[in-house]
Formats: sequence, C-alpha cells, structure tokens
Amino acid sequence: MNNELLLAVFVLYAIATLLFLTAVVCKKTRVAKIGTLVMLAALVLQVLIFFIYHWQGISAAAFGAGEFALSLSLFIVCAFLVFQAFTKTHLLGAFVAPTALSLSAVALIAGKTAIPSKMAGGAIAFHIAFAIVGEALFIIAALAGALFLIQERLIKKKGAGVFIRLLPPLVDLDNINHHSLLVGFPLLTIGLLVGVFYIFDFGGLRLLADSKSVWAALMWICYALVFYQRHGLGWRGRKVAWTSLASVVVLLVSFFFALNCPVSWHRFL
Repeated sequence: MNNELLLAVFVLYAIATLLFLTAVVCKKTRVAKIGTLVMLAALVLQVLIFFIYHWQGISAAAFGAGEFALSLSLFIVCAFLVFQAFTKTHLLGAFVAPTALSLSAVALIAGKTAIPSKMAGGAIAFHIAFAIVGEALFIIAALAGALFLIQERLIKKKGAGVFIRLLPPLVDLDNINHHSLLVGFPLLTIGLLVGVFYIFDFGGLRLLADSKSVWAALMWICYALVFYQRHGLGWRGRKVAWTSLASVVVLLVSFFFALNCPVSWHRFL
C-alpha cells in the first residue's frame, strides 16, 4: 500500500490523539469535537485507500498484517463515529484515537506477507471482513467499558468535579457496550464459521491446530462469555465493563504470542 497515504492517516490520528488529550487536560468539549472531526477525515482517507486499491489485499491475495491493522482501525473508528450520532460520548475518542494511532503505525511499518494464491477468493474475503468487524466492535465495547469504570470511580469519589460536562453519561457508555456486543458477536461467529469451512476445503482438520486458529477460538469463547453475561444473565454496568476489558487484555496477550509463533499457516494475520 502507498506509504505516503498511510503516513497521512498516521499523522491525522496523531493529531486527533493530541486534541483529545488536550480536551481532557483543558476540560474543553469543543476540542474533543474537533478531534472527532479529524478522526472522520482519517476515516475518509482510509476508505479512499481501500477504494483505490480495490481491496486488493483480499482480491489480489496480498492481505498482510498492515492491511489487517488498517482495516481494524477503520472499523473501530467507524463504529465510534456511528455511536457519536446517537450518544454524547466524545471523550471516548481519548481511548479510540490512540488505539487507531497504534494500528496505523503497525500498518505503516508492517512488511508484506501475501496470502497463498490458491487460498485467495470470495470465501476468505468474507472470513476476514466479518472477523475484523466483530473484533472492532469487541474492542469498542472494551474501550467503552474502560471509560465507564473510570467515570464511575470518579463519581463515587466525587472527583468528577469540573469534568462533569466533559464526561459522557454512564448510560450511553453502557449502551455502546450493549450494542457492540449484540452486533459484533454474530458477525465474528459468521466470520469464524466461514474460516472453519474454508480450512476443511483447503487443508483439513490439522489446520485447526494452527496458532492463529487457536487464538481465534479463544477470542470467540471470551466474546461468547461476555455476550452471555450481558444478554443471558442480564448483567449491566460495571460487571460487563470489567469482563469486556479483561477479555480484550487476555486476547491481546494471546494474540501477540500467536503473532510471534513460527508455526502458522496464515502468518499474514
């Protein structure tokens, strides 16, 4: 992918991160809103990048770690901006912007590891797309949970003070967690099922022991646990916030182990 365009995305997310940090320090809601607009500009540029290359990361069997990171940041930011249309949670951008910045940095420095040509096709495209959207929504749910816990602690200790007008309503953060899990878990499930069927067509049952396949199974189990707690047991608020955040931390640790595992049939992820 074009490094100049990727660098522009990185710079925009860096600016957005600085704006959100400034908003927190200076307690200025308007600065946070400007940061949201900068993130929108970065999102538009990301969409343009994928439009220019016709999603060649999938169709041309060149979907590597860089494309994965850029796609994940795109959907995380997209979900954040969609929620902005229905809630007043601009401060959540102070968590989302650094996440997108980190992922855009990965996209900028990642090497190219192509999908084997015999694996490229429509099925793998659906697998990647649905899985990434599901992961992005899971991350948004965790970030909303983290802000929920911080804000709840401030309120209990009466430390919110002048931050009150900047902090989003707890109910909005809880709703973001709720809808992210409600939509994200089925999408991730579909994506993984497509991947499982594709594995059987491509190489059989032995590929299920691949490090990334094991990580994907662990991710689904964590997602299912949080989903069940929320929609089966009726958990709300800090309970689900804690489990969402803890699950993402576990997944990040296991993902980095899987990422550095030398034995993997799809090292491109």
